[in-house]
Amino acid sequence: MNLVVLSGNLGQDPQLTYTPSGVPVTRMSLATNKRWTDSTTGEKREKTQWHRIVVWRKPAENAAEFLSKGSKVLVTGEIESRSWEDRDGIKRYTTEIIASNVEYLDKNGQREEHAQDADMPNADPDLGTLDDDVPF
Repeated sequence: MNLVVLSGNLGQDPQLTYTPSGVPVTRMSLATNKRWTDSTTGEKREKTQWHRIVVWRKPAENAAEFLSKGSKVLVTGEIESRSWEDRDGIKRYTTEIIASNVEYLDKNGQREEHAQDADMPNADPDLGTLDDDVPF
């Protein structure tokens, strides 16, 4: 099973674009933090991880409208890695979270009214949803 759940804050305003066929897609940068106390020094420590989040269709438009830098969100989705060649012919890699659900949280971690469930998308929206492959 490929499932990831992340809670954190957006590092920049969501970036809404459209595919050549007109499907909305929003890309967001999400920061998650881990805090602990060092067992040998007693010092408080913190580590921030950055995640690339991709949201498709109507939820993408909603995210671009209602979210901004610093917004707290809970993202559920799947991890997807892909590669491509850059202009110099060097192979590059990226890992993204393809969001199936983005919940907007207030400062106290409570859900806000405009939380939106998304259809579980494929990376290529023109291929349909994953449910297209289910025989029942």
